[in-house]
Amino acid sequence: MESWDSYQKLVLSKLDKFDLELLAIDKKLRHIEIDIALLKVKASIWGAAAGMIPILIMFAVQAFKK
Repeated sequence: MESWDSYQKLVLSKLDKFDLELLAIDKKLRHIEIDIALLKVKASIWGAAAGMIPILIMFAVQAFKK
């Protein structure tokens, strides 16, 4: 019976350890998700700005032609 008690304690301690590790992984994953969302927003802003450059050049050329 002694071996079952020690095995039970070992299993419970490992489960507690895994629970803490999973919480840490979940926290890191949430930070990564936030970072990805921020990068998507920044990429959209830079893409829109880069897309506007040819349009602005075209308007400038049209303005100088008149």
